[in-house]
Amino acid sequence: MAGSMVFATVGTTKFTGLMQTLDKEEVQAALAAKGFKRLLIQTGKSTIIPVKRAGIEVSTYQFKPDLKEDMLAAKLIISHAGAGSVMEALRNRKKLIVVVNDKLMHNHQAELADAMSEAGYAASALPSTLLSVIESFDAQKLNPLPPLDLQPFAKAVTDLMAVKDEKKKE
Repeated sequence: MAGSMVFATVGTTKFTGLMQTLDKEEVQAALAAKGFKRLLIQTGKSTIIPVKRAGIEVSTYQFKPDLKEDMLAAKLIISHAGAGSVMEALRNRKKLIVVVNDKLMHNHQAELADAMSEAGYAASALPSTLLSVIESFDAQKLNPLPPLDLQPFAKAVTDLMAVKDEKKKE
């Protein structure tokens, strides 16, 4: 992954823990040690804005209407565990580390991150474990997300419509 970019995103949220972690010298050094040259961060509503601390160019922005261009340019995505961001990264066949905001109440993010990790689609971390996840990260061990199969959904709709048609005939 030498010379490549990492894209980090928090979506529309405020994720202080992830911003604090990405602002740490040892985290940036770990990304540089993996061969990354640039860290682009979409900061959302965060008030902490990471800056260059070690061996890797850091640039930030708050929001954009569409993150697809940045996702496509990245070799690695570090994302909050929002379903939309996770699925967009995986559908674009990107290597992904999902970071769970462990400060949220009723945290559904942990379930999504754990499921993606268990299936081998992404690595999962907390802000406090992101450094060790980066250090041990092996992109070759991740599985690509299978292509979207809408056949079961189409069959369910067709079956439902057939039931309604049958009831109309009675």
